[in-house]
Amino acid sequence: MSLNAVTDKIPCIYEIEVTPAASKKHAGQNFSTIATGRLAAGCAAIVADGVATEKIDGTCCMVRNGQLCRRHDRKLSKQGEANLLKLPSDAEFADISWQPGDWKDVPATWTTDFPCPTGRHWIGWVPVTAEDKWHATALSPDGLAANLVVPKEGGGGGFEVRSEPLAAHEGESFELIGSKVQSNPYRLPGTAHLLVRHGSLAFAEKPPTTLAELVKWFENDPNGAVEGIVWHSPHGMAKIHRHHLGLPWPLADGQPLRMTL
Repeated sequence: MSLNAVTDKIPCIYEIEVTPAASKKHAGQNFSTIATGRLAAGCAAIVADGVATEKIDGTCCMVRNGQLCRRHDRKLSKQGEANLLKLPSDAEFADISWQPGDWKDVPATWTTDFPCPTGRHWIGWVPVTAEDKWHATALSPDGLAANLVVPKEGGGGGFEVRSEPLAAHEGESFELIGSKVQSNPYRLPGTAHLLVRHGSLAFAEKPPTTLAELVKWFENDPNGAVEGIVWHSPHGMAKIHRHHLGLPWPLADGQPLRMTL
């Protein structure tokens, strides 16, 4: 099965509820979203026949037209937010007649796969330039190849870094990881950064999908030393991350990680 590129928000496999507890993921956020244990609509088929892969905590990128592009979301302007508040609360973003100035300006090189926004963030992409210095450290000097984290050949487990041409990954999405991204949860040294293709770090054995067993898996299984799980399926994608279960991430210094280099 070909794995899905990540071009939109991925839903949690469980229905979630909002609690008044302070978020462990977003500093200053005075609420949390917690998994209920009830599979969300459509997710039973995804986890049943999907490929379970490690969710990577980085910043999203994609190869488009042979170039590495960073994700750049177009956001509502103050005018757009004000106009949105005038509409019914159940208004669909795709059905709204947006006015000039409702959305903030974006770089001239910005492209998107969505002809209209599906939420407050209009997901798009901007080609990486020398000004994107941490992205640039993952690329070859000519920008045509990138350093990727891949499973070691031979099936013996473990991971390694390999330089591969971007042209071989057209349309695929990645996470950029390194010392200057997301507080460096993978404890990578130096200032060079790496790319991890979405869906490339599959689990040899499927993780459990009941809430209680998932908590045990994250807490006790060496493969559970990850931010979360993303299931890739012909039916779509779904995810679970530690914060949905009230579990900490990043892991404390000294705790082993599944992905080590």
